[in-house]
Amino acid sequence: ALKFEMFVKNTWTNGSLMTAINGNFNYLARYAPEENVSGGFKTDGWVTVTIPLDKFLKNDSGNYDASGSPAPTVGTLTGGSPGETVQIMLYNDSAAPLAGFDAAFDNVRVVKIK
Repeated sequence: ALKFEMFVKNTWTNGSLMTAINGNFNYLARYAPEENVSGGFKTDGWVTVTIPLDKFLKNDSGNYDASGSPAPTVGTLTGGSPGETVQIMLYNDSAAPLAGFDAAFDNVRVVKIK
């Protein structure tokens, strides 16, 4: 799984985080916790986010919606190279413009799920 710490200072109401490994934008993971919380998402401190690697889905449409099939192997995600970079991008995929986003990220890592 991909894990990282996140602190969301101001309420996050729309848009999502799209994550790619080693610049491979063919497979993306979408993270949008504000969709499950009435009134938006905000943390009181640092929280750990866990995204299983099988949630990195094929970007079939080219619209960065991560709606296709999962990557068949970890090597598909990394291009066969050791993990060098992880891109975490804010993507405004909602009908309303995102007014603002104030968050911090730390300790990005890949870990084995037990």
